[in-house]
Amino acid sequence: MGITPFQYRLIIYFHEGLLPEKVKEEPVRAMWQTQVPRLFHESPVVQNCMYSLSTLRLLDRCDLSQWIDPENVTLDTRFFPEPIHDLQSFRMFLQSSVHQFCSKMLADTCSTIEKLISREKVLSTVNEAAEIVFSGAMLFSFLVLQTEKIVPLLNFNPDEPDLISMSFGMRESMVLCFPHLYESEYSALFHNDPLANFAEKKEFPFIAFLHNHLTELHRTAVISSTKFFHYEETLNILAKLFAAAVKHKSSSILYKWTFCHDAEVYRYMREERDKFALKLLYAYSCLNIFDNFYFHRYNNLWFDYIESYKTQCMATGGWEDQFDEMLYKLRSFSESAIWLKQGKLNALRNHIGITAFEFQLLRYFDEIIVPKKIKDAAAQRLWSVQVPQLFSGSPLVRNSLLSLSAVSVRGLCDLTSWVEVAEVDGEARGMALSAMSDTPNSRQNLAAMIDTYYMSTVKHMSERMGELSTGKKKIATVEEAAELTFSGSMFFTFLALQSNNLLPLLSFDPAQPDLISICQGVKETLMMCYPILLGTSYSGLFQSKNFPTIPESTTKYPFVEYLKECAQQQHSNGDLTETQLKYFSNSLQMLEVLFTASVAHKSSLLLYRWVFLIDSEVFRYTRSGKSYLGFKLLYAYCCLNIFCKFYTSRTANMWLDYIEWYKSYSSQNGRWRDKFDENLYRMVHANFLFSSNDLSILNRFSP
Repeated sequence: MGITPFQYRLIIYFHEGLLPEKVKEEPVRAMWQTQVPRLFHESPVVQNCMYSLSTLRLLDRCDLSQWIDPENVTLDTRFFPEPIHDLQSFRMFLQSSVHQFCSKMLADTCSTIEKLISREKVLSTVNEAAEIVFSGAMLFSFLVLQTEKIVPLLNFNPDEPDLISMSFGMRESMVLCFPHLYESEYSALFHNDPLANFAEKKEFPFIAFLHNHLTELHRTAVISSTKFFHYEETLNILAKLFAAAVKHKSSSILYKWTFCHDAEVYRYMREERDKFALKLLYAYSCLNIFDNFYFHRYNNLWFDYIESYKTQCMATGGWEDQFDEMLYKLRSFSESAIWLKQGKLNALRNHIGITAFEFQLLRYFDEIIVPKKIKDAAAQRLWSVQVPQLFSGSPLVRNSLLSLSAVSVRGLCDLTSWVEVAEVDGEARGMALSAMSDTPNSRQNLAAMIDTYYMSTVKHMSERMGELSTGKKKIATVEEAAELTFSGSMFFTFLALQSNNLLPLLSFDPAQPDLISICQGVKETLMMCYPILLGTSYSGLFQSKNFPTIPESTTKYPFVEYLKECAQQQHSNGDLTETQLKYFSNSLQMLEVLFTASVAHKSSLLLYRWVFLIDSEVFRYTRSGKSYLGFKLLYAYCCLNIFCKFYTSRTANMWLDYIEWYKSYSSQNGRWRDKFDENLYRMVHANFLFSSNDLSILNRFSP
């Protein structure tokens, strides 16, 4: 198949990024992942739909007017036909690409749908029907999510298209496809309809208000009985979608309302400009904003219609009611709690006198890092509430937080790697870099700022840890213990994630710090803090409802068992004393415990904690340069961190640095000493990854 390397990357992006992110129902996702590639080879329509949607998503992720979770940036300069020097030039390349793909997609898909509806074209095969359904679904998603103003949500000019009229055309074509696909391998497209056989009845205040308003309009003869009937049917469908969204825990179900509502209601909107019809569309647009159903937070067709509706209301004397006004006030936030929290953060910025960029780093930490990385609700609240309070009075907490946030954001400007896509962080989109003062527009500036925060953190952390280790000072208060615990945790995480070559994982020079030595210092500090915090409001830092105990397991993990065998072999060969074997065995037992916990709690982040649990004597012996086994364990640890995506840059991190050093150390005459090590190395460079939601692979994982 004649495709360019860039188009190949778009296919991979669609398959590994967009589908897991947007299609949650497993039978439907599996069908998209297996059937669409088959159709792709045969159908230019499916090809251009896939290219358009993937390029649009990439275009959004490279928008410098937004904050984007760095794990979601997927770039690789090798795959583009011209030099890409920065995100802006990459964005320009994507813009030209999306227009090229989009024009083909619109021409092909719309032409096919029109011929089908007019009966000029008759479906004859299952694959033909599947092609129309898949391409129609991708076209609709593209039009909903696009930021290029291709079509508006509603157009009062009958000669110009809008999203709703196109959705009716797609719906009609899919109805024609239904008989061909219902009993085929594509049946999951219809069997997983959230409204199918959904009889659950529940009253929702949002819909109840609209229905009461409708009833009053009918009672006062503002609308006819015929209109009342069509509007009521449309609201009943919305109520079913609300119930289905609650049941299936999927807010994306709500956007399907535009496919389901009565065609007469659309006529009331477009031809009669009926106020209640326009109000329904306004409410629908607000719901899509609250559900994060967009690519660009402030450049989407929902936002455009909301502003248009507001303008119409203001031109006729103001908001019709408080319902409309409150929806508008909430349009910038997924929920009111975020708005309240934002107010507190703004007040904090004014109080402590930080720059606009540092304020955004604080926001990024509070709204992105904490919710994404801390799954336990109690611990999440603790980090979200207490850290901002400590931030204002503690240079140590402040610089630790700024370091961690800045190194996470730096992934925005990394054009050297194509990083796999994770879940979308909707709130990250609303943090506009372009509105900041002191905006770091280049990788160099961000790197310089990271160095500044790092040096300040090292200064304060070294002073405090030195005073504690020598007994010069003791931890006197709960707040001081909390400060050290928060900052120590953030600082260690920052050092593990940073890509600035600030320090290595392991150094043989006693005068040069490394991650291992700092880790030991942080661990000693946390052990001092533990008894002070245990019975306080900060005890959630050490205790979690979600991780009350490490589950007992008799599972023998092949990965760990092999390392245990290596330790025994080293002891048998006389390379390890009995005491040293004990230290190594204890450390491997801790790894076994973390494997068990990771599988049970589906959390790959648990594995990185092993460096905290390895016996300090193992590190001392390894740093002496005499322990092949010690080097091997650290090598295995680094590979696990790569497989768990514990980095911000896929091509520049301390794990890869150590892996390459170990390859040189372990190789003899260009050949690996151990097939286990060689296979791990090959897996790292083949971009092998563990699933973030299922660690059961550890039960059988053996390179």
